[in-house]
Amino acid sequence: MENSKTENSSITASSWLSGTGSEPWNARLNRVYGVGAWCAAENNNQQYLQVGFIRKHIVTQLALQSKTSSASPGLARITKAKISYSLDGKSWSEYEEDGQTKVCTVISIYIIHASIPV
Repeated sequence: MENSKTENSSITASSWLSGTGSEPWNARLNRVYGVGAWCAAENNNQQYLQVGFIRKHIVTQLALQSKTSSASPGLARITKAKISYSLDGKSWSEYEEDGQTKVCTVISIYIIHASIPV
């Protein structure tokens, strides 16, 4: 997704702060446009970022990058994320490890790589 092969229209979100350059497609890794991140308009655990693929893909790694802006400190920071997947866009399942929902922790502005066994 970092290299823009995934079209902007395939990256959607529950909400975003308008007028800040924090649209969903700015969630690309190492993005520098706008605030360089997706920023949800609401601060709650109901916010999501969704990437739609045209055909079925096996995802083997995921990188999460939290980013803060000097213009809006703390605005773009996430600390935890869950991974959900769907084949039809209607019925969703959470990614699990050892029978438990996997919660990925994001620390500061570092990139966390999560290997996902196939």
